[in-house]
Amino acid sequence: MSWLKIRELKFLALIAGVFLISACGGGGDDVVVSGGAGDEAPIPGIYTINTTGADGGPAGGSGGDGGYVELYSDYGSGGPIEILGTGAANAGWTPTAAVVNLGSNPLSITADTTIAVETVEPAAGTPYLVADDYDLYISDGDAGLANETPVTGISVALGTTLTLELNYSGATGVRISLSNDIDNMGTITTVDFSATQRGNMRLYMASYHGNSTIDTSGALDGQSGGDVRLYPNYSFFNNGTINTSGYGSTTGAAGSGGYVSIEADYSFENTGDITTDGGTASGAGTTGGTGGYIDLETYYSNLFNSGDLSSRGGDGLTAGGDGGYQYLYVDYVGDLRNSGNMDASGGDATAGDGGDGGYFYVQLYGSDLINTGDLTTTGGSTTDSSSNGGDGGYIEVYLDYGYIYEYTPPGDILFSGNINTSGGLAVTTAGATGDGGDGGYFYVEGDYEDYPMGQRIALLGYTGIDSSGGDGNYGGDGGNLDLEHYYGWSSSETYVPSGNVTNEVDVNASGGSVVAGATTTPADGGDGGNSHMETDYYYGMLNPAIDKAVNKGNLNLSGGDSLESTTNYTGDAGHFWLWGYNGVTNTGNITAVGGDDFGTTGYGNQGDDIELYAELGPVKNSGDFDTSGGDGEYNGGDADNIDLFGPEVTNSGNLTAVGGDADPVLAGSTGGDGDDVELYSPDGRNGITHSGTVTNNGGTGTTPGTDGDYILGGELM
Repeated sequence: MSWLKIRELKFLALIAGVFLISACGGGGDDVVVSGGAGDEAPIPGIYTINTTGADGGPAGGSGGDGGYVELYSDYGSGGPIEILGTGAANAGWTPTAAVVNLGSNPLSITADTTIAVETVEPAAGTPYLVADDYDLYISDGDAGLANETPVTGISVALGTTLTLELNYSGATGVRISLSNDIDNMGTITTVDFSATQRGNMRLYMASYHGNSTIDTSGALDGQSGGDVRLYPNYSFFNNGTINTSGYGSTTGAAGSGGYVSIEADYSFENTGDITTDGGTASGAGTTGGTGGYIDLETYYSNLFNSGDLSSRGGDGLTAGGDGGYQYLYVDYVGDLRNSGNMDASGGDATAGDGGDGGYFYVQLYGSDLINTGDLTTTGGSTTDSSSNGGDGGYIEVYLDYGYIYEYTPPGDILFSGNINTSGGLAVTTAGATGDGGDGGYFYVEGDYEDYPMGQRIALLGYTGIDSSGGDGNYGGDGGNLDLEHYYGWSSSETYVPSGNVTNEVDVNASGGSVVAGATTTPADGGDGGNSHMETDYYYGMLNPAIDKAVNKGNLNLSGGDSLESTTNYTGDAGHFWLWGYNGVTNTGNITAVGGDDFGTTGYGNQGDDIELYAELGPVKNSGDFDTSGGDGEYNGGDADNIDLFGPEVTNSGNLTAVGGDADPVLAGSTGGDGDDVELYSPDGRNGITHSGTVTNNGGTGTTPGTDGDYILGGELM
């Protein structure tokens, strides 16, 4: 049965209210769900997501903000959005047994050869180039320049090096166009453009077959690598390395990495490492080199990569180099499978700011996106007490429909592998003034408009998410976690439900705290991040089997601690919202407590609300909830409300919404207010089963805070 037919059956089953293939996913060649002692033993999670802000200095420095994590469907698929603690994606693929075609007039390189740019035809049998002429020739010895039949293909034998002189764009690079293939078993390189710039390379061919090396990396002090641009009219098959890195410097700025851009019309299969790192500055050097970008694209076919991709910024003295961006793109239709590790981190610095991480942008149309490689784009750290850590980069992933002639539905988005976009560290010892770097975000979006066929957006095999803010003289904010399903829209112009939302992992999105040695006051802690997990709001009644929301993870959304704060509105907790049209289940502990103040006259900070809502299905909770205000000396922080609303509500968790304490000995001190705890069903108390405790008193102070109300089924308890 074809893939498209299976998708169609899923869609028909969805509309009928019955799933032929479970909307919870699991199984299939693209996902490994079990292993170990028997097929029934699930694979435990091993991966983490780290978008933390880094710590800053205690003498005026700020902790970095944590970056957000968001999984989003612009139009729901009927399948799930989920972060799971078990399983693993499978990004494996079978290489093509590709056939080389060098055409009728090939050039065979069997010994080290330099192809020069000539103004007079060289000796017969000598390959040569002509300025601003993009054909390659083999001299026939008739003294007529460029009157030979152009070379159709090139082969480079094992252990040999082909060096190309520069023939275009003011002689900054070499450009060659071939009608047939390149078969590289050796090394292809360029001469220098200058002492600070290696020559660029731009090659056009039918298909590229690589089993060894393309190298335009810098080789002189401070020399930048040359760009490599490959444009196969057909396919790209590479098992070799590509290196455009910049060279280090002991006298000035290190060289930057050259760009790598590969655009194949059809198959793209790469197992080789691609490296565009910036060079390192040392000794009397200054700044680290910037990483070059890596751009891998295919238009009418799959993009398969298992090679490591590195575009790191180089370490430096006065500044670390920024990481380069990495761009993976499939147009029209085709799977994108990546198992290679990708790194675009910023470089460290010893006497200046750390470099910023680069960014990853992944987009495809039609088919599946599967990743199992580690994605790393951290900010560089610094060892200088007055300088700042670099910001982490960001990761964006997009999937939409494609087409061969008409329309190909988008497929699944399946992710395994470690994700790290954390900010770079500043110095944290006494007297340090620098800021910690902000964490970058991780954003995944599937657009299933017209094609809701049960496709999944799934992170598989994760143990936790850390998006907390950094500590410092001022705390950084925690990052948000959002899993959001919009309603679906079918090609028959019918609204359909979105699908389930599930989180199984622990999350730390707490705000950073003011450190004990902070020298500047008042100093505020960072706010905790928010978390929204929700199905669509409108069409869940069409299929009561889906549009359910489940959280099994423990979430810490608390605010950071302050020092002599003069307001209740910083260092606040983030709020938690769990919405499932046809039901909500929570088993995790949710902590959304305001930060404390540890000075002598400061204010505690506010908690934030925790809300579980369902329209038609039951609301079930066994986790402990806490929205209490933080303690302060002069003023306790206020708690916020806890709501469990649904047709049926079952709760066994302990629910706490206590006002923060103030010092009752301190004249004029005020305790924080407790807030309301409400369990609601249209059937009143008959629709509610409650066995947990409720604690929501006001905090202590010269003037105590007021108690919150406890409402059970419409009755004040």
